[in-house]
Amino acid sequence: AVLRPHGSVHLAPARLAEGHPGGAAARANACRLYERSLAHYRAVLRPHDQDDDVGAAMARFVAANLRALRGTHASTDTLVRLERQLGALLRQSTAWARADLTERQCIFEKFAILAVFVSECAVQALREGPAAMANVNRAARAYLQEFLGVDAARLALGPEGLRLTSA
Repeated sequence: AVLRPHGSVHLAPARLAEGHPGGAAARANACRLYERSLAHYRAVLRPHDQDDDVGAAMARFVAANLRALRGTHASTDTLVRLERQLGALLRQSTAWARADLTERQCIFEKFAILAVFVSECAVQALREGPAAMANVNRAARAYLQEFLGVDAARLALGPEGLRLTSA
């Protein structure tokens, strides 16, 4: 599912920042962080894309969360399969079918932002120690549960893409 070309107005950073505690200054800082995360996604993770691809963003999001949880790194081939797999699942969902272009763009941006954010938090947590890693692990499990509706313990990433295990 390809969306807007790069350079369009960003929607998700402000929406994600709205929920931050701490007042207007904290929300403004969070919004800037999310803007940088989206820019990083486009410039570093997907520099060859002319348009936003929600399947690719979802794949990076899932891979980042599984890497934060288990330390496993998805190969390029695995990411390609995951992009196809998740993109196809999304196109079949009623939520996607009901969403207008603006909402679809926001969904893409949220996945792209959170893929970068989770990855950066996991790297930082490794430097900070076990308590920080435990926080990142909790967040990664919650993100996967929220967005996929499945306990992260049941998810496995391999050459065929994402699969459910019996846990």
